[in-house]
Amino acid sequence: MSTSVRISLVVALLTASALAPSHAAVSGRLHINSGSSFQTLGLLPDKVFAFHDESDPAQSLFFQQTFNNTQSPPQIVYGRMANAKMDGSEGVLSAYVDAELDGIPPRFDPALGIYVEAKLNGQDYLTVKSSVLPNGTLTPLTFDLGVQGNGRVFANLAVAQVLNNGAQSGKLSLSYNDPGNGAVTASPHGSFMAAVGATYSISYSLTASAGLSIFGLSSANPVKFLVSDYFHTAHFYASPDDALVELQSLSGHDYTQPVPEPASALLLLAGLGLAALARRRHGSGVRRVADDCVP
Repeated sequence: MSTSVRISLVVALLTASALAPSHAAVSGRLHINSGSSFQTLGLLPDKVFAFHDESDPAQSLFFQQTFNNTQSPPQIVYGRMANAKMDGSEGVLSAYVDAELDGIPPRFDPALGIYVEAKLNGQDYLTVKSSVLPNGTLTPLTFDLGVQGNGRVFANLAVAQVLNNGAQSGKLSLSYNDPGNGAVTASPHGSFMAAVGATYSISYSLTASAGLSIFGLSSANPVKFLVSDYFHTAHFYASPDDALVELQSLSGHDYTQPVPEPASALLLLAGLGLAALARRRHGSGVRRVADDCVP
């Protein structure tokens, strides 16, 4: 993006009395705790990281613990392990977690389970531009949230207009939630009428998690293992429906969804057909909320 374009975007945001992000557009947190659900107190300090550039490396967090019996010499009778990884850049979030319990717990205590979570958040600002249409002209904008992977996941995309007084008016919210029933291919999308010359905030998130309880562990079934894999598979897109309109982001990232090659398009259509069939059989976790479409 040229220097003049960046300056014009910043001026537009300041005119609307909106504060641009003072930190990286994408940040994340890795967390591991006792039990089978989220608890604030972790088994080790959370790893928090702000992704400033696409070259920033993926971040990981690992925990392993073993428990001995009272024999002499002691013998390992139970262990728990969790692994989490995350990566991110504008418009693309990646998360992976796995958890394992192995053996028979030394005592019946739900706190001997394990929970692991990778959560990422992104934020940017989009200004609707046109060299032909006057400011204030209404034009449709379409947003897409693409999630593919397996395991427990929650993804969200929210868009709000930045008003002249610095407040924000919600325009669209897309989300997908899956409790971990298996493979996931989801692409909720929505649109609203935006105004040329207006600026909109876009916030998006991805959370992958896994939790294991000690219930059910026995000498006949001494191992539990769970994976939630959404690495390089959550994409967030925004595009105008009018060829006379373009979106300029504060970060410089192009949120337009790429047009697939013919061969890729055929594979995509086949995959969407299978996903639609699965949703009819098992229901869908897709949720779309659109507020008043006129800004």
